[in-house]
Amino acid sequence: MKKKNLLILLTILLFTLTSCSVFKEDKSLYDYKTEYVGNASATSNLVNKLKFDHRLNYDFIKLDYNDDINCLQIHFKSNTENFDQDLKQNLFNNCSYLFALIKNLDEIKIFVNEGQKFRASKDYIEEKKIFNKTFAEYFESEEFFYELQNQIKDLDKTAFIEGDINND
Repeated sequence: MKKKNLLILLTILLFTLTSCSVFKEDKSLYDYKTEYVGNASATSNLVNKLKFDHRLNYDFIKLDYNDDINCLQIHFKSNTENFDQDLKQNLFNNCSYLFALIKNLDEIKIFVNEGQKFRASKDYIEEKKIFNKTFAEYFESEEFFYELQNQIKDLDKTAFIEGDINND
């Protein structure tokens, strides 16, 4: 009888542990992709999942539609006035993820303490051929998206052209 009870208890414990691990599994960044920047909930969830520089404190997002351009404004609070190469590179990398994961996103503007500090355009980045594929290709294929992640990790910081992407 004790063996039977022990077997039942072990089965329940195994089932519980298996169930918990399924529910606690982290989603990959790719799982947050969305067709439309206008889906504010999905866009906000995606922005919150990104790893922005520790000097920036996320505040809110705003959607801006001018001249058929779908623009995402991301607002931060910060005590830093020093927008060094590492911070700009971090913003560029995160903008690249957003272009790959929000299908109809055209432009991103970063505001810090209410002033615009950084701007990125999907068309500009694609024209410069910084990455091997178009953002549409990264959106359509999880395998290609992981390729983009590796390219971003290996991106040479000297390839980042300061005057062309930031500070309008």
